[in-house]
Amino acid sequence: MAAFQPPPTWAELLLVDAKSGKADFNPIWLNWFISLTQNIGAGGPVSSVTGTLPISSSGGVNPAISLGTLLGAQQLTAGVGSGVGKLIGVVDAQVSSAGIGNGADTTDDTLFTYTLPLNSMSANSKSIRVRGWGKTAANANAKDVKLWFAGTAIADSGVLNLNNSAYTVEMEVTRIDATHVSAVGSWNDNGLTTGDVTVQANLVVSDLTTNNSVVKLTGASTVIGAANDVLGYGMKTWFEN
Repeated sequence: MAAFQPPPTWAELLLVDAKSGKADFNPIWLNWFISLTQNIGAGGPVSSVTGTLPISSSGGVNPAISLGTLLGAQQLTAGVGSGVGKLIGVVDAQVSSAGIGNGADTTDDTLFTYTLPLNSMSANSKSIRVRGWGKTAANANAKDVKLWFAGTAIADSGVLNLNNSAYTVEMEVTRIDATHVSAVGSWNDNGLTTGDVTVQANLVVSDLTTNNSVVKLTGASTVIGAANDVLGYGMKTWFEN
């Protein structure tokens, strides 16, 4: 077994996205914790490991780190309180610099799609967060952009005559039980300055423990059926486990 390396205290624990303000766990630290689990010894995994490390966060403080069950879902505590947070990690990121457009029809055409592996939401309160973004064509055609989970449009722009407009669409989906989720979707564009929030408080889905769930971003030219009326530039999926 390779020699166990000391904690990478030179690296930030959390990486904060400058635009969204959302924080993700630094992969450098995640790799170190994985290495830790591999160097525990013949006695097997322990139920928890807690330690205070000299880590400098963006706020300039030295938080305490608490790692939950080492071979299960990792947990993180910032500070010395009793609150425990679950890690958030990007599991899929798709981008296209040219943009992926809808077809020459009036239906909802898939721009990006990702299939969650079976049992990704294996317990209640496990969640995913998805964000899609793109731009509409420079015309007055009626257009529609949707973000879907397991066959249901969670976020929907509605039919809008967006002309050369950038857009972003997001959703969060949280498991209630094996066949129900709570979901919220939001839409915003840079053309008509429209914003829309939709909530599915108790959405019925196929059993999450035995069925794969598909996440997708779609676009449509709802009346004219013109190709590339809606372009998708990217879609990113996070697990909140």
